[in-house]
Amino acid sequence: MTGTADLVRRLYAAFTSRDVERLLTLVTDDVDWPDGPARMHGKDVPRDDWVRYRLAALTPGLADVVLR
Repeated sequence: MTGTADLVRRLYAAFTSRDVERLLTLVTDDVDWPDGPARMHGKDVPRDDWVRYRLAALTPGLADVVLR
């Protein structure tokens, strides 16, 4: 398993389990997230946005990602 593939697996696992804090430990402080036509910069903006809106609506147990 490559370092990149392992990172993507850990990010996906944190995201699908709604573990915002774990996910944000895996990205840099200057993370740049797409948000429709806008952008979110830094860890605090995605944290607040996900907690309020996106992660609350996710269904745990989404299908696993297969990386080759």
